Amino acid sequence: MKLGGVWCWLQEGLCLGDGVVKQRGEGVAIVLSGSAVGVWKDAGKSWKAWSSRLVSVKLKVERGCRDKCFMYVFSVYAPTYAASRGDKNALIHPMCC
Repeated sequence: MKLGGVWCWLQEGLCLGDGVVKQRGEGVAIVLSGSAVGVWKDAGKSWKAWSSRLVSVKLKVERGCRDKCFMYVFSVYAPTYAASRGDKNALIHPMCC
């Protein structure tokens, strides 16, 4: 997570060990602007890296909600056409199982 002014950058990538993250091939991010950073903080700064290709963030929504209402935003860096069926299935598996 990186905060810069009114922007927030949430990222995940393939860790190669010793804190080194692979720069190409895998990795995904969500960038939040000023007002989105505020509702993200109101929701408890909640975000989840499901894998090195899939992340989600929880935002608090107040319009028309009597109780706490949340919106979840997902960002995906999907395997390409050339990827194996196993790699493609590995992306979906954490979400559905």
